[in-house]
Amino acid sequence: RALEASHAALTRGDAALAEQVLQPVLALRPPIAKAEFLLALIRTAQGRRDAAEQLMKQALARTPGDYECWNALGGLYLEDAQWDAAIRCFQQASGHNERYAPARMNLVSALLGAERLEDAEREARVLLTLGETAQAQMLLGSALRRQSRFEAALSAFDRALTLAPQLAKARHDRAIVLDRMGRGEEAVEEYARLHGAGLKATE
Repeated sequence: RALEASHAALTRGDAALAEQVLQPVLALRPPIAKAEFLLALIRTAQGRRDAAEQLMKQALARTPGDYECWNALGGLYLEDAQWDAAIRCFQQASGHNERYAPARMNLVSALLGAERLEDAEREARVLLTLGETAQAQMLLGSALRRQSRFEAALSAFDRALTLAPQLAKARHDRAIVLDRMGRGEEAVEEYARLHGAGLKATE
């Protein structure tokens, strides 16, 4: 009950209350890995990255199969552009739960960051087998675009916009692809719409 109450407080954005509610559980011996993981999430919310990383590692030492914790640890590395460390964490998370889409999505992002474009494409296609989403199509499109496979990338971005017509990032990346394909007038129209909607981006 304490874990649930703490998590609920954190979800509401009250990290201080979340930690207060969690204290009795943290005092138990031997330590409970889920409590350490939850405290790590609290530290993350507080901007205390180093403490969060250490707590996640402690929790994983006790429960190495906790795919959510692996994913959260990978998220810390992803934010710092530590691509290889992030990839390893997301692979661990996916290995412990092949159907855990958040880890697979993050894995694609980390592979893109590391310029492992073919691996990113492969993982994006696996992600789509778990359930088609606009974000999954976006990631596939990004992997294809950066391999200069523009026709296939355009299809992925079009599909993303079919699923989520208001997704500005998909429209933005679609415009980049149109430009690369020599369809500049269409790209300009897309950019103009995005600019008019208030999107701030270099292109």
